[in-house]
Order: sequence, then structure tokens, then C-alpha cells
Amino acid sequence: MRIGLISDTHMPERWKQIPATVFKLFDGVDVILHAGDVGQLWVLDELSRIAPVVAVHGNDETAEATAALPYLQTIVAAGHRIVLTHAHYPDRAEELASRTEAWEPTLQRRSAFAREHGAEIIVYGHLHIPMNLHYENILMVNPGGVASGNAWTKQVIQTVAVMRLETGQAPQVTHYDLNTMEIHEPKFDAAGFAATERHYSRLIVEADLFAQREWLWKELRPLAPEGVWAAILGLAHECWDGKRESFSARDVVEALRAANLPVEDKLRENPVLRQYL
Repeated sequence: MRIGLISDTHMPERWKQIPATVFKLFDGVDVILHAGDVGQLWVLDELSRIAPVVAVHGNDETAEATAALPYLQTIVAAGHRIVLTHAHYPDRAEELASRTEAWEPTLQRRSAFAREHGAEIIVYGHLHIPMNLHYENILMVNPGGVASGNAWTKQVIQTVAVMRLETGQAPQVTHYDLNTMEIHEPKFDAAGFAATERHYSRLIVEADLFAQREWLWKELRPLAPEGVWAAILGLAHECWDGKRESFSARDVVEALRAANLPVEDKLRENPVLRQYL
């Protein structure tokens, strides 16, 4: 049995459509598991053109996907029990507190999900980092990310995975780079999350803007939530599409002004951003 594994599509907010290579790599699979942060539900409809889809919701999700999809599902195939979950903390404060450099708490929590449900395999998302490792006798598989983890970074290696299951045999997992369709060997650095993440993600914002992220989110965005976010995402998409390498505080101010948003008075309160008015 062949199972397609995919996660963190975030469509169309952070990636406009399913890459054509997904359809090629998943051709002939028996079922597809989506490990959350789907985006709009049409993503699952499109994937179902290949094979039936089982999915869970993530933490950075559309309201429709959160309402339609469960937090965790247990699947049994070819005698193997699999837990499928995004693996985030539902409570926002707990989630933020969990974001540490150490791998042990992250791996322990995921292996616990599998043991609680009598599973030998857990398929999860959330990290935007492909993984294929055994921990505490549990096979832990993350297909990796299709879209970027946020508007400030670019997913430089986009991956999915295919799992082969046979009764009485050990599972076989192969990751693929979506840009080349070549086999990708997941990079895992025991030094910690950041050391591993740097293989898969890079900053696309310049230093002056990176320092203003919290202010933009907490102080400016509430004045025009959809408009401010659309202006930032527009610049991010240019980076994700390869049209520019990065964007700066000046670029954001110019994009906000071009959108004619009611934010100039607030921008004048910011010592970095006001110089570009």
C-alpha cells in the first residue's frame, strides 16, 4: 500500500495552488494523509482527484478547515496503526511556551500521541521540517512544508513524502523535493530546532522590518486587519514567487500607502517606519 503524505499547504494565503509535482509524485497512491494547516478546503478537493484524503486541522488554519476537520485521526492500513495530527498545542499560550530549541520535548510529545492510541507510526506537520526517524520505538514522520511558516520566511525546500506499508514488514518512507522531484534525505541536527530549520527556511525581511514585526501585528494591524495583512502578504508572495529576494520597512510603508489604508497617523508614532512617509 502506498500513502501520500503532505502538510502545511496554507493555501492560498501563503502558496497559491498545489504544485503540479504533487500530482505526479502521488500518482498511484491509495490514500493521501494531510497533516494540517490546510488552508481553504478546496486543497483537499484537489488532492482527492488523486486518491481519497484523510486530513486534520492545524493551528494556523482557516475557520472552515478548523470546523470541518478533527485535531487527531487514527488510521489503520496493512496492519499498521497510524496517528495523524498537526501536533500543535490547542492553547495558544502553551503553544508559544513549547517553542524551544531542545528536540526532546517535541519528540516526546509526538511519541506520546502514538502510544496513547496504540500506534507505531505518527504522521504530523507544524514544523515545516521533513522528518523520518525512530524515537522511543515510534516511527515519526513529518512530510515537511509546502508553504512558508509565516510571512517573514521562505520555505526554500518544499517536500512531500510517500509511505509504503506491507503487512508484517517495516514501513518505508521516502521524501521528495517538490522543485526537482528527486528524493530528499531529511536533515536533522541534534543541536536543536534552529540548526535544523536553517536547511529549510530563510528570512525574506530585512533587519529594520524584522525588528518591527510585533508592533505591526499588535499596534498597526488592528486599524485595518485585512488591508495591512494583504499588503504584507503581497510583498511576501513576490519573494515566494522569486520576483524579489527580500522586503524592507520602506517597502511595507509604500505598500500600505498604495492601498490607501487609514494607518498613516499610527505609522508616524513608529520611529523606524515614519521616516518613509
